[in-house]
Amino acid sequence: KDDLRGVFDEIGRLANEDQLGEMLAESEGPINFSTFLGMFAAKQSGEVDADEVVEKSFRAFEKQEGVIDCENFRNMLMAFGDKFSTQEVDDCLKAFDEFVDEDTGLMESNGLIELFVAKSS
Repeated sequence: KDDLRGVFDEIGRLANEDQLGEMLAESEGPINFSTFLGMFAAKQSGEVDADEVVEKSFRAFEKQEGVIDCENFRNMLMAFGDKFSTQEVDDCLKAFDEFVDEDTGLMESNGLIELFVAKSS
């Protein structure tokens, strides 16, 4: 429960004890990062489809609209749920390199989201 609260605190969202308890009760086992992202997106907007989950999950990490702080993103992936290893996070950020401004350490989230969601016809 403390890890879950920590994630909400880190991304600037408030969650009370009842909400945290409900989220934990919905999970059939330990909550990993993927499970958390899906649950978080569902709690933010009601029923969601897979594309909405992906978008809302990345948006939850935005420092400001359209921008994710890479260092904060790295820390979150390594600190909560099924913790990513340093190598896994490095590989992930390397794959997203085209969206990262090396000077500011910020990642452009709109293009990143477009990689993961289905294109509209």
